[in-house]
Amino acid sequence: MQIYILSGSYISCNLSTNRLYFIYIMHVAAMCDLAAGLGGVSGWTCASGVPTAGSVCSGSTSYWTGVTCDTSSNVIGISKSSSSLSGTLSSSLGSLTTLTSLQITDCRLHGSIPTSIMLLTLLNSLDLSSNSLTGRLPSLDFLNVPSNMGQVLSLRALNLSRNSLTGTIPTVIGLLTSLDTMDLSYNKLVGAIPSVIGQLVSLSNLGLSNNKLMNTIPSALGLLSSLDSLDLSSNSLTGRLPSLDFLNVPSNMGKVLSLRYLYLSRNSLTGFIPSSIGFLSALNEMQLSYNRLYGSIPSSIGQMVSLKNLGLSNNRLTYTIPTTLGLLSSLQFLYLTNNYLTGTVPSQLCLLTKLSYAYLYQQNSLSCPSSCFIGDTAYCTDSGNAFLI
Repeated sequence: MQIYILSGSYISCNLSTNRLYFIYIMHVAAMCDLAAGLGGVSGWTCASGVPTAGSVCSGSTSYWTGVTCDTSSNVIGISKSSSSLSGTLSSSLGSLTTLTSLQITDCRLHGSIPTSIMLLTLLNSLDLSSNSLTGRLPSLDFLNVPSNMGQVLSLRALNLSRNSLTGTIPTVIGLLTSLDTMDLSYNKLVGAIPSVIGQLVSLSNLGLSNNKLMNTIPSALGLLSSLDSLDLSSNSLTGRLPSLDFLNVPSNMGKVLSLRYLYLSRNSLTGFIPSSIGFLSALNEMQLSYNRLYGSIPSSIGQMVSLKNLGLSNNRLTYTIPTTLGLLSSLQFLYLTNNYLTGTVPSQLCLLTKLSYAYLYQQNSLSCPSSCFIGDTAYCTDSGNAFLI
């Protein structure tokens, strides 16, 4: 059976005419409501709840910019990014049941995220980053209500960064086991990082930086065997670093050996840097600066042969710089200033031909190596060798 509806195209179906027409009307109304909520989008025009073009989609052809359609004239993707857009997200979004991707970024959206998003059973990418969205994160049902979480278990990418969301990270986040990327950074989230994040076994990128998160880093993060990037910087995280199992226990370390980017700077982490850090041989960047770490720099860091950027500045590290840092042949950036390091900078660092920036001496008690001039030598204890690379 074929029927002709307002989209201007024939659609084959086995559903009743009334049901098909009802779904169509709901989809069209939802798109018109979204356009109205955004304060008017160029090319998105409606009159009396109906697109002026007669439809949003005709087969896979879209009459609205930033909208993707399938061959059945269904809206499957929305992507808008413009600082000229402002307004709120309509609760009618939940009617777009065929939607797989929703990306409205770098706009001036305000208000809360409508809970109706939880009804989008096919949604695999949600990006509402760089807006002015508010609300306590636990009140967002699409993240917080277990009975509804099953509706969005297909979600693979979640980006709500750079908003003004508050509250704690709900424990039911652990149900989103298909997640590959989760970025909640640059918000106002508080409380602890829930250990259930360790259940997100597909996660490759986790960004929780620049919030107000507290307590220790859960050891369950060591279970994330696919993790490529972990950014927990600029929070208020505490704890003795050796007690963090995801860094310190070899049996767990094997789970995160694929980790390439580790950012824990600007927290209040204490204790020694564990020697097992050397197991992270795939790391490209490690930033532990601006914490309260003490003790020596472990020689095992020399095993991290892929390391390009190493930041340990502004801690309370003591003793000498290990000669094994000279094994880091890929190293380009080295930051060790504002510690309590002593002795002579190892001549082995002179062999690091890719090293472009070395900040070693300031607020330390280090002597320059006799075989080369390296780093911010104006601050070394025998500053007669002042030379910058």
